[in-house]
Formats: sequence, structure tokens, C-alpha cells
Amino acid sequence: MASGVATFIFEMRPKGAGAMKQVKIGRSSDMSIDQVRARARELALDYTSPDFLQTEAARGQTPTFSEAAHLYDQLALSNKSATYREKTMGTLRHYAERPLGADL
Repeated sequence: MASGVATFIFEMRPKGAGAMKQVKIGRSSDMSIDQVRARARELALDYTSPDFLQTEAARGQTPTFSEAAHLYDQLALSNKSATYREKTMGTLRHYAERPLGADL
């Protein structure tokens, strides 16, 4: 980095996920290479577990679909017209949330 401090980042696609995920391990000034490698090995084991996504959701780190829909409404749809917003949220309710058993 321009500041002279490097940050170690672990990046991997968790088993069952469609996208890569990045986790900040720590700064080079705070950790040794051996500590970083050990932490990366732990994360790699977690990410290859077949129930990683369920475990992460249970810990509350991954939002539920309903929570994600509310965030989408607040962040992305807040500047759209009321009609567009209602149609979009109605589509999410009808085709995704109701079949999954969650109410919006």
C-alpha cells in the first residue's frame, strides 16, 4: 500500500456459494506470516465444509432473505417511484418469500 502497511486477506468461494468471499485476516504489522497462514488454513477448512452457509447463517452473519429484501427496499428502491417499489417488493413477496415461508 502507499502507506507502507499491508493487510492480509483470505479469499475463497465457500462450498455451496456462488460468489467469492473475502475476509480480512490482519495487518502485516500485527501478525507474523506463520500466524496468517494458520488463520488462512482455518478459514479454508471452514469454507470447504458442506454446511458452511448454514453455520454462518446460524451465527447471524448472513442475513435472511427477508432481511436482505428489506435492505434492498431501503437502499436500492428508496429513490424509485412508489409504483415501481410496490411492484418489485410484491414480486419478491410472491415468488420468493412466500415459498420460503417468510413474511415481509
